[in-house]
Amino acid sequence: MKKKIIIISAVLTVLAVCAIVTTVLLLNNRPLDTPVSLTIEDDFLKWEAVPNANGYMVDMNDELFEVKDNVFDILELTNECKTYTFKVYALSKKGHRYDSELSESIYYTIPRIAFQYKKVEINQELGGDNAYEIAPTDKNITGKIIIPSEIDGKPVIQIGGFNDCINITSVYIPDSVAKINTTAFRNCTNLTRARLPKNLDKLSSNSFENSGLKTISIPQSVTTIAHGALASCNFLTELVIPEGVENLGYQFILHCDNLESIKLPKSLKNTETPFFCKSLSKIEIDADNRIYKTENNC
Repeated sequence: MKKKIIIISAVLTVLAVCAIVTTVLLLNNRPLDTPVSLTIEDDFLKWEAVPNANGYMVDMNDELFEVKDNVFDILELTNECKTYTFKVYALSKKGHRYDSELSESIYYTIPRIAFQYKKVEINQELGGDNAYEIAPTDKNITGKIIIPSEIDGKPVIQIGGFNDCINITSVYIPDSVAKINTTAFRNCTNLTRARLPKNLDKLSSNSFENSGLKTISIPQSVTTIAHGALASCNFLTELVIPEGVENLGYQFILHCDNLESIKLPKSLKNTETPFFCKSLSKIEIDADNRIYKTENNC
């Protein structure tokens, strides 16, 4: 009788272990949850994080992009006036769960906006005999705007006149543009992001003053950030001045009241500005800068 009980107990134990192993295998082989709650804000595609995901694949108009976190920067990719379709699926770890199903689609449309433009003479350094400067037809343009790189086969090298366009939310400026005029985007209070051209050498005076910029990536081609260029950008919380910048103009970040930290490069040679921003608590200067240094973030 005892022998039968032992055998039955052993069989039950084996069955219990098999059930646990089967459950674990089923759980490991079950597809990950599908990403939900896709939104687009400030030219970032976002969605709810998926438990146990090992990254994500973003499908933009049938082109795939792999990202680590549940956010995807679309500022540079959405550079044409058309409708973009986004879907996302979660990636599993190798040998574990299956990838998730594709999420529901989210659509992002950039309407074609008419610009008035005028021909300007350009110098030999920029090449060619003529090119264009463009400005908006009125101040009521809305949403994201795409600056064309050429008109009638001639390059667009200069832009301006967007000041007080309060309904612009972001702007894509192509690499053909060599100059952004003084006050070009001043008082664009809803402009949260701007893609700057890779060959820009100067951020002009008051060019983004009192705009709604939340973040800005300054190209390494820039050598000068002029007077008041980013003044009163109250949504900026951190600012990285890239290697290559040599001159910072007077009060270039005046009244950036929520700016908490700024990083300055080795290349910086001249700054005319006192860093008077009431929330600024950290100033970091590259250790190899031979002119400036900080002690205790001061």
